[in-house]
Amino acid sequence: MIKQIKKSSLTIALVIVVALSAVLSASVWINPFHYERGSGDSTSTSARQDTVQSLSDIYKPTEVIRTYQDRSQKLLYDQAKNPVMVIEQQVRKWKLKHLTRVVNNDSAAYLRDLRTENSIMISYPDAVATTVFNQTFNQSVDTARLKRINHIVITLDKTPTVYLMADEKYQVYRLTTTSQSLAVIKKSLVGGAS
Repeated sequence: MIKQIKKSSLTIALVIVVALSAVLSASVWINPFHYERGSGDSTSTSARQDTVQSLSDIYKPTEVIRTYQDRSQKLLYDQAKNPVMVIEQQVRKWKLKHLTRVVNNDSAAYLRDLRTENSIMISYPDAVATTVFNQTFNQSVDTARLKRINHIVITLDKTPTVYLMADEKYQVYRLTTTSQSLAVIKKSLVGGAS
């Protein structure tokens, strides 16, 4: 009697499992979610391909500091326009040339140049490859001579000078440019001050 009960309960359990399996299989085959998910994945993949960014879009300077004649400094924030974007748009129009090293392994001179009077300094959160600077600012600085930079200092003189600075080995390189208008930068970042 016990053997018959065990045998019939095993048979019933097997029938239930097979029936449940058939119902689940049918619901997977019939459910359109399976097909929608596949098409949704391809849509999101194409959307991701449309939003591919370059390194210069990802590694942007994040801080702008104004240095005055007395070398006092002020962090610029809460401006009407994004200071980094204003500087980027203007410098992209310039042709920077004559990369010349002016400081190497001299921390005192490096700190002095970080506080160049009458200038704007833009800083990256960490050192970036010089190729990123070239892409961001549409320049062709020699990446063999200067591999990475942390800060960019731009003097606000009639003919601006640009300094590329690397915290590693306290390196400062100077770039010159032809006379460029700083009116847009001065107006939007420093209220027109000279």
